[in-house]
Amino acid sequence: MNNTLDRLFAGLISSLHGEIIPRLDDEFARGQAYAAMDLLNNLRPRIDWAVAPLAEQIGAQLVAAQRIALLAPDQALPDALKAQPQPATGEALRNYRDALDEHLCRVIDWLPQAPSQQRDAVQAVLNQYMKEQVRREVS
Repeated sequence: MNNTLDRLFAGLISSLHGEIIPRLDDEFARGQAYAAMDLLNNLRPRIDWAVAPLAEQIGAQLVAAQRIALLAPDQALPDALKAQPQPATGEALRNYRDALDEHLCRVIDWLPQAPSQQRDAVQAVLNQYMKEQVRREVS
């Protein structure tokens, strides 16, 4: 799973503050680094993830969950996860994506207890979803 924007900003700010600025001998360069750090701190609450990649991942998760529900009805999505959040902000979609991930993890945890026919079919759906997810993340 990719890092959140908040985590990326925190890492950049931490690197500037803890690693880069202490090694700068030039006062002007230090001032510029502090300005960049201030800019990042101000951008941090104003920037959100692009919703298109999140929506694509959520679509793939929902397809996998629907296929699993056909194969193992007792592993269907809970009603609370059947409707996508509105408005579809980056934060809302990230939370929804994470909740869908938790559901798919519960399905993985359930697999050892599943009847063998269900287990093999559900495992195939999960494998296909995970391969597609890796392809999306790499691209």
